[in-house]
Amino acid sequence: KNIKMPQKPLLKVGKKIQKKGQAANRHGKPSLTKVGKFDKPPKKSSLIAKHVENLEISKAINKRNEGTFAGKAQQAGGQLKVLNAPPVLTPKDQQKSGNKKPSVGVKNVDDDIMED
Repeated sequence: KNIKMPQKPLLKVGKKIQKKGQAANRHGKPSLTKVGKFDKPPKKSSLIAKHVENLEISKAINKRNEGTFAGKAQQAGGQLKVLNAPPVLTPKDQQKSGNKKPSVGVKNVDDDIMED
């Protein structure tokens, strides 16, 4: 099927050009956004050692930068800490830990009215 795209003056007034629809294999799911770099090591043995060395250098540079900025933050009177996200618990781990919700004391408004 050869569909020709009309130029604007040739397009009939009120008629819209049909756009591509959603992919058939998505089944209503939202599009997946891939986040971050895919850091894949090289396959050649000659390049693997260089790749590992580059990773070690990057780690050392990042560690030094974090220490430098943490020191500057403390000199300014504050604190800079690198926080890691807590690990995701599996359903079995959640049952073991009890997964207790914190109890919050809620004051009933009706109690105040009755006391007066």
